[in-house]
Amino acid sequence: NITCSAAITACEKAERWQSAMALLGFATADTVTFSACISACEKGCEWSRALQLLTAMSGAGVLPNQVSCNAAMAACASAQPTARWHQALALLRTMNSLRLPPHTQGCNAAFSACDKAGAWPAALAVLRSMLSSKVEKDSVTLDMGIFGFKKAGAWTSAVAWLRKMRAGLVQLGIRSMNAALWAGASRGCWSVALTLLQKVATAGLQADVASYHAALSSCCKGG
Repeated sequence: NITCSAAITACEKAERWQSAMALLGFATADTVTFSACISACEKGCEWSRALQLLTAMSGAGVLPNQVSCNAAMAACASAQPTARWHQALALLRTMNSLRLPPHTQGCNAAFSACDKAGAWPAALAVLRSMLSSKVEKDSVTLDMGIFGFKKAGAWTSAVAWLRKMRAGLVQLGIRSMNAALWAGASRGCWSVALTLLQKVATAGLQADVASYHAALSSCCKGG
C-alpha cells in the first residue's frame, strides 16, 4: 500500500489525475490516498470527480480530513467554465458537521469559487466568517478580501479589512495597498486615500505609479 500511495502522490504532483484514479483501485483505502487523488483531480480541473471521490470516502469507511476537503474546495474553485461555488460552500458546512476546524486554504478556495462565479453576497459572507473565526489569515486572504470588497463597491469594508489584517500581522504588499486605494478612489474618498498613501511608506513599501494614480483620482472625484 505504501508503494501505491507513493505512486498516487507522484501522479498528483505530475497532474496526472487519470493515472491516480487508476492506481486508487489497487491501494488500501485511506485518507492519504483519497486526498492525493482528490488533489490530482483538482489540478486536472476535474471538480465533479473530486466531489465523487470525497463522497466515496464515506462509503469506504474513511472519514474526510482538512486536506481532502480543502482539495475538493480548490477543485470547485478551478471548475470550468464556471466555478462551483454552491458546492464549495456546502463543503465548508460539511467540515463543520464533521467537527473539522476551517482551514486557510479551504476558506480561500471557497471565496475564490464565489468570486469567480460573481456570487458576491456569498463571497463576502465567507470573508466575514473568516474574520470572526480563529482561522489563520495569509497574504492570499488579505488580497482576496480587499479585491472582493473593492469589486462589491464596499470601500469602507476594504479599508477596514486592510486594517484588521495589518493588526493580525499579515504581511502587506503594494498590490493590496493599491487595491484599497482604488476602492477609495471609486468613491472619491480623498482623505482616506491620502492616509493610506502615507501608510504605504510606514509599512516599508514603495509606492508606485498605480498608488499615486489612485490617490490623485480620489482627490479629483472628491473635489
